[in-house]
Amino acid sequence: MYKQKCYDESQVQSHLKSLLPMQEQLAGMGVGLTDLDLVMVILGSLPKSYCPLINAISMSSAHAKVTLKPGKVVESLINEFECLSIEDQQLKSAENALAAAGTCGKSCGKSGFKGKHTNAECWKCGKKGHI
Repeated sequence: MYKQKCYDESQVQSHLKSLLPMQEQLAGMGVGLTDLDLVMVILGSLPKSYCPLINAISMSSAHAKVTLKPGKVVESLINEFECLSIEDQQLKSAENALAAAGTCGKSCGKSGFKGKHTNAECWKCGKKGHI
C-alpha cells in the first residue's frame, strides 16, 4: 500500500475509493495499517497539486489537536475533488462561450476587440492584433 500513487488528477476519486477496501483486506489478513499510517499513505499518494490541501488538513488537525481518521480524510479529499471538477467544468463552459462569441476565423480581428490589443495574440488563431 505504501507504493500506491495517483499521478493523474482526473483519477483521484477512484484512487481514494480503492484505498479503504485495500486496508480492509489487509486488516482481514491481520496486517492492516494503523489509522495514522493509513492517513499518511492516503495523503502521500496524491498528486502534487494536492499539496496545499494536504498542508491545510495537516495543520488544522495539529492546531485542533485531533487525530485524523482515514474515512474522514478520504471524504474531505473526495469533496475537494468534486469541487475542483465542477470548477473545471465551469471554466471549460466559459471558454466555450468565449469561443462561440469570438471573432476568430473569416471575421478574425474585425470586431470591436481590435485597437488596444495590438500586441495581443489571438488565443484561437495565434495572430497578433486581436484576441
